[in-house]
Amino acid sequence: MTWALGGGSFGRRFAFLAAVAACAHPGCGGTSVDPLQRGGGDSRAQGDGDGDADASNQLLDAPEKTHSSGGTSWTVLVYMVADNDLEPFALLDLAEMMQVGRNDDFTIVLQIDRAIGFTDAPIGMMPNWTGTLRVRVDSGKLIELDDLGEKNMGDPMVLADFLTWGIDTFPADKIALVFWDHGSAWPGFGADASAAYDGLTMAELATGMAAGLAGAQRERIALVGFDACLMGSLETALVMRDYAEYMLASQELEPGHGWDYASFASALDDPTIDPVELSQDVMQGFRAQAILENTSANITLSLVDLYNLKAVERALNAMTRVFDPQIASLVTLFGRARAGALEFGRQASEADSALMVDLAGAASTIADAGGPIAVAADALIDAVDAAVLNRTSGSATASATGISVYWPPYRTLYDEAYDRVPAIGVWRDLLTVVQDASTSNSNAPRFSSQSATMSSAGAGVRLTANLVSGTQASVVAEGMYYGLKLDDQYIVLGDTFGSLAGVTVSADWDATALVVRQGGLAEYTYFSYQPGTNGTFVATIPFGYAANASQQNLDTALLVIVYDAGGNVQQQTFYLSTAAGYGQLTPAPGSQLFAVFAERDGDAMIWAANDTIFNAAQDFSLELEPLSTSPANTTAFGLLYAQDYAGQEAKCVWEGEL
Repeated sequence: MTWALGGGSFGRRFAFLAAVAACAHPGCGGTSVDPLQRGGGDSRAQGDGDGDADASNQLLDAPEKTHSSGGTSWTVLVYMVADNDLEPFALLDLAEMMQVGRNDDFTIVLQIDRAIGFTDAPIGMMPNWTGTLRVRVDSGKLIELDDLGEKNMGDPMVLADFLTWGIDTFPADKIALVFWDHGSAWPGFGADASAAYDGLTMAELATGMAAGLAGAQRERIALVGFDACLMGSLETALVMRDYAEYMLASQELEPGHGWDYASFASALDDPTIDPVELSQDVMQGFRAQAILENTSANITLSLVDLYNLKAVERALNAMTRVFDPQIASLVTLFGRARAGALEFGRQASEADSALMVDLAGAASTIADAGGPIAVAADALIDAVDAAVLNRTSGSATASATGISVYWPPYRTLYDEAYDRVPAIGVWRDLLTVVQDASTSNSNAPRFSSQSATMSSAGAGVRLTANLVSGTQASVVAEGMYYGLKLDDQYIVLGDTFGSLAGVTVSADWDATALVVRQGGLAEYTYFSYQPGTNGTFVATIPFGYAANASQQNLDTALLVIVYDAGGNVQQQTFYLSTAAGYGQLTPAPGSQLFAVFAERDGDAMIWAANDTIFNAAQDFSLELEPLSTSPANTTAFGLLYAQDYAGQEAKCVWEGEL
């Protein structure tokens, strides 16, 4: 079900709830939230699946390159785009770098662009600046090397100039380049607020890397890293493999502290350390810091051997060849594989989610189906496992295998801009074949009745309904939306997952709604509840966010809460999704939060924000409260749905008092 947010912003609406009753949910207790917590075109490349198939296959069958990243010295170049709301976190990471310092065989050098309006704090014995500086990290201090003025860090030639300069000025046997900022997966990296939030697309990353290395007369670097959200993808890896030997990046949103740069001390202590060992130390430091900061439940970080990706491409190519678009069950198989895999950058609105899925995780469902497609899926799983040398994850992301890929849940959500992403054609070809088959072979699911049946289920309720026999074979996802019916308007307050057994779709709801409280203020707010791994559950709670009272179009602030199997809170992290991409939210003084709900208008779901103003810079509480239907003209409802891979959806509704 597509819910449009209007370009990532909420329109404001009048409040529909002035006050709510005190919590009476057994064991609810509420959640205290500290909001002070980052994540957050060209044509297709030659040999990416377009053009001559034989030439493409010859390219895939060519031997991989041989690693050559030995030597006794390291230079770490950090491209720090801190000209945005992540600036306070940049200062924390600079302090970690200063703990490491430098010696004759190890140097950290940065190009850092700071912002206006987030922090004026000095760092490393340097006063605040708002332009772009090149600095060297020494023990306990930063040394200014050059003041570039205000630069657009989203310009690929600015990246190229830094890369050439850094390699020429601080030559070393092994070069690492770390991209620090917001990440958005395949749309790209970085957001320079002084340049209208310009960032680097995948094509621009390739342009900058190629020009920078050519300027330094160097074929490639040892390690490229992304201290940013969502960049641990096949798209990023395939672009970077022409310019680096290894890539270190996260599949999921990153917490604000990001990497622990003190971990780079291992390269200072032993400059003979290789990129794999150094990355392992960074991974361990990241995990240790996340545990300390209580952000470890949904972390991911993986090291990918960029010289070992052709086997992944060959397996995807094989899946495309054996996929028979005339077999409808194969479409459903791919759809359910996608729905059952770990998804990264998920929001309550599918249309505004990153739609990044764990590649080998999805392939494991396909591998269980048997037949030629399963053989190719097994090969894909093995290839991903061989390419991912090391990884770390949290309790809710334990099944993450190290490489994600863009995979919309159905055809109508496909972003045509993805056609311009370079080097990813082998995957895009498979995706296109499956999506085309989803529309040509669709047998849309249909419920035998427009009314669902409600029954008691523990402390809550269960909704069930039967599909028309035969149409259940096309279902790839099922679940329930719930809320209040006010007069003739359906106010959607949350969603939860469901199950399909035979022709019966069912979903459980504890008959509560989520309430946000601050002082005397209280409002219902949207609550999306989905399973994680290891028995965990992940709640995604969107808010409208305004940095100041004059901001008319609200950004999306996303509170992610991880619960263990017993319902206890393991982690809660606030992210902000803006034109900059995803990043952990640091509320500005005077910033505002607004509770969010959705209105059901026929087949459409329209997001809206209440007018009650919460102070974003102050603590608030969240409580799951029994949804009272006592006010006059008010009933509760549950909307049960079943969806196929073409995006066609069967719906039926229960309405009544709880």
